[in-house]
Amino acid sequence: LFVCPKCRHSGSWDVLSRVISPKKSSKIDLEALKQSLPIEDDFTDKWKSLIKTCVNVSELPEDHYNDLLKRFALPNVAQSQMSQLNCYYQEATSSFFFPLTSTDNRVVGYRCLSINQILQEYTIPSLGANGLLIYKEKKSKGDGTAVLVPTIEDLLALIAEKSANNVICLAYGLQNLPLQILPILEPYKKLILWFDNDTSSWDSARHYAKKLNEKRCFFVRPTNHQPRPKVAAVRGYNLKNILQEAQPIWHKSITTFNSLREDIMSDLQNIDKVQGVKWTRFPSLNKILK
Repeated sequence: LFVCPKCRHSGSWDVLSRVISPKKSSKIDLEALKQSLPIEDDFTDKWKSLIKTCVNVSELPEDHYNDLLKRFALPNVAQSQMSQLNCYYQEATSSFFFPLTSTDNRVVGYRCLSINQILQEYTIPSLGANGLLIYKEKKSKGDGTAVLVPTIEDLLALIAEKSANNVICLAYGLQNLPLQILPILEPYKKLILWFDNDTSSWDSARHYAKKLNEKRCFFVRPTNHQPRPKVAAVRGYNLKNILQEAQPIWHKSITTFNSLREDIMSDLQNIDKVQGVKWTRFPSLNKILK
């Protein structure tokens, strides 16, 4: 997969490589490629129009901000921490809006926390928001580690406890993981997936890890004593200790039929490299062993 931050086109890398190869680099080919590929919608104007009716969290009076945290039953996140997320509050609808940004820091959608009778969390647009909500702790050393969570509540719980230097909220939670967001996660050497402790969350963690490169993915083991961050914080658990106990998803002793099939195919295609050291005294034996 490739994503162009300039023209916002994305598609299969094989298609692009055929066009940009030395033998095929004409403008006609490039224009034909652009017309055949999907283009990401520009959400900038919609976001600007929305925030005109809102107030940035950093501009809210402190007492009003604290009242909102209690009303929404949110973790005790400092106003300065919430401001780092470039969050906005809309009084008319009692909603918080958190922008989702892409690789070039462009707004491609937003996650909304609204409360009427119950707290609701959803993403706009419902499909195609190829961005993430990323929090980076100020004055922290870059350790190359990020914690991935499915909801805003979980994100805020980790921020409030200062449990990790980098916390990332996924655009669509456990519903899907767009391939277009993978370049945003490339700088991180270690990704900790902290979802809920049910079967669907565990299945999603394994599925997402395959997209993100299993060898750099860890997960918080789904047990009753290690629920999702918001619940763990409410119960008074030490979130930092739970993160330190995260286990690698990939294990060299655990494999699948597909992995075995690919390994065998690789050996067959590279038979000269895997057949071992040849006999020098018995050349005929080499042919038999081969």
